[in-house]
Amino acid sequence: MKKLCLSLLLCLCLGLSLAVPVLAAEAPSAGETVQSLTPELGETAGNAAPAAQQTLGYVTDMAGILSSAELERLTAEATEVSEQYTCGVYIVVVENYKNYTTGSVERCTEDLYHYFDLGLGDGNDGLILLMSMAERDYDLWGYGPFAKYAFTDYGLDQLEEAFLPYFRQNNWSGGFSAYIRGAARLLDAAAQGEPVDYKMATGLKAAIAAGPAALIGFIVCGVFKGQMKTAKERDDADEYVVDGGVRLRVKTDQFINRTRSVQVIESSSGGSRGGGGGGTSHHSGKF
Repeated sequence: MKKLCLSLLLCLCLGLSLAVPVLAAEAPSAGETVQSLTPELGETAGNAAPAAQQTLGYVTDMAGILSSAELERLTAEATEVSEQYTCGVYIVVVENYKNYTTGSVERCTEDLYHYFDLGLGDGNDGLILLMSMAERDYDLWGYGPFAKYAFTDYGLDQLEEAFLPYFRQNNWSGGFSAYIRGAARLLDAAAQGEPVDYKMATGLKAAIAAGPAALIGFIVCGVFKGQMKTAKERDDADEYVVDGGVRLRVKTDQFINRTRSVQVIESSSGGSRGGGGGGTSHHSGKF
């Protein structure tokens, strides 16, 4: 009887020892929970993603700051703009970007973009706004030839000024709407061949400022011209001799030489959807 009890006790101990690794394998740690959503991007960027992780929506809220109605509305807005200009407009909100990379917030943005193969068209054109709620970090970055053409540094500065005031008041839905509308304006200007650029903006301001001065100058020149109605062009050289001056004995004008100056002016090509690929400069900071 004692031998039987001892045998049963040993079997029970053996069973419990085998159950521990099984339970450990079934209970993921906090890090593994994050990896189930998206792996450590800094280490796996470029590798093939599982089928369930091959896509990312235009609006992804991993931090739960948007209601279902807001998420649906913003997704519809971003989808319409993205498909109209064949350039993805993305929003990604995470609790803490450091859960996905050991690098900077800019590195996390690039890893997300490439890992999930974001962007539209042959150049994978797109614009992504990454927000990390833990320390209120954000990064704004465009990728692809058309995105690089459309989203100039000056244009992205203007875009930041449109959405950051909303975020500083914790108005997430209003800020995202401003971001999508601003991106649409920049894309539309680029599609018309006139991307929003600092040089173009300052040139327009200079032209507006110079307008009144040019008008005044035109009026003054007109007055001076009116006072010279008696002046006329002389055909013969002796007509320029004043009374009492030297008299010319020979009054013959002879054509000697003509000089013609030619300067080649190269025309600059206008903007297009082509151009170099790569990404824009990062615009990041705190909100």
